[in-house]
Amino acid sequence: MTTLPSINQADGTRSATTSVPTNTGEDTSPWRQRFSVLHETLRERITLLTYPPGTRLDLDQLAREFNVSRTPIRNVLQRLERDGLVNTRHGVGTMVADVDFGEVREATILRTHIAEMIGSINPQPPDQQALEIMETLPARIRSILKHPDQEEYVRIDLHLHQCLSSLIGSALFLRLYDELFFRTVRMWFTILPLMDWETEVNSFTDHIVLTQGAMRRGDLRSVGLISRNAISAGMFRVDELLGKTLAADPSAN
Repeated sequence: MTTLPSINQADGTRSATTSVPTNTGEDTSPWRQRFSVLHETLRERITLLTYPPGTRLDLDQLAREFNVSRTPIRNVLQRLERDGLVNTRHGVGTMVADVDFGEVREATILRTHIAEMIGSINPQPPDQQALEIMETLPARIRSILKHPDQEEYVRIDLHLHQCLSSLIGSALFLRLYDELFFRTVRMWFTILPLMDWETEVNSFTDHIVLTQGAMRRGDLRSVGLISRNAISAGMFRVDELLGKTLAADPSAN
């Protein structure tokens, strides 16, 4: 089960979390639920750069914060290492991994290929909860067009991803889809200040609105194709930016 911060319709603020089922027959035991909450919380902090690259994640401090023993924290950190988000070194501890643009680019290319499979590998019809979350996204993304808010931009991206994940009925595909998203999303948060803000927000708005329409129709094949095209276009803009940066300063390579 994937969790989404709920939205206060009156003022747009985020409150407690709300669940979006992924229909994959996953383990719902208390241990698994606790692991999922810890994993998703730390992963979001890494994604939003609350824990920037190089941050040391202290096992004892996290255990105290979440009121758990060291064992579940250690298990979560091991999973985050498999996800490519942290590195553990003997005698040093667990550190948030740097953003390797070469590796991220490869992962993004792979994302473009698997995104369109959302509508072909055991797709699940959108439920009311996911549709309701999608309803909030156009207004949220438009609200930051003239008032830049990078954290809100990334949070919207997280919510879109989680709504799309709810359409995936294959547990194996969902794991791959989810891992690739989180391997790549930090790049956007890192490079966003260098991009043209209005271009990025307008492109993201189009992505959201088209996806929302396709989900309303139950046209999941189109959902996948829309996602593929948006990822590909975004990567093209990043490549263009990096190409200009290298042309202006060859030493940056």
